[in-house]
Amino acid sequence: MPDKGKIMSQAFYEKQRRLLDIYQDLFITKEMDEKDTAKSLKMIGFSETIAVNKIQKWAATNNDVVTVNDKERKQMLKERSSLEKYVLQMSLGKKNYIRLMFKENKLTRAETIKKLIKPGCNEEAVRNMVSEWEEQG
Repeated sequence: MPDKGKIMSQAFYEKQRRLLDIYQDLFITKEMDEKDTAKSLKMIGFSETIAVNKIQKWAATNNDVVTVNDKERKQMLKERSSLEKYVLQMSLGKKNYIRLMFKENKLTRAETIKKLIKPGCNEEAVRNMVSEWEEQG
């Protein structure tokens, strides 16, 4: 019987893998605690039990803390942010990702409309959709 799961593109898989490596590094260096790490893993699509199992595995295998200088740390956090945005946008779909950012007040109404309008798209329909999002809270 064929697998009915979603097929990942190679680029998505590589970026998700890199994001997992960053989470592991941040967990090992104690910059993220277990709760934050589990929440981050669930956010990118892992179930609660898989997230807990990964964290326990990381805690058991890597007890030595590696120091990271400020430049590497800033680069890692910047890459983490970029990868999280990509993984969320790909898994949620662009429209739902933009809606999430709008509801969390990370995008203004004008920015949201600008991102949703496509060439040849009805601008009034997009404005109405954003108005509905505002009414829903």
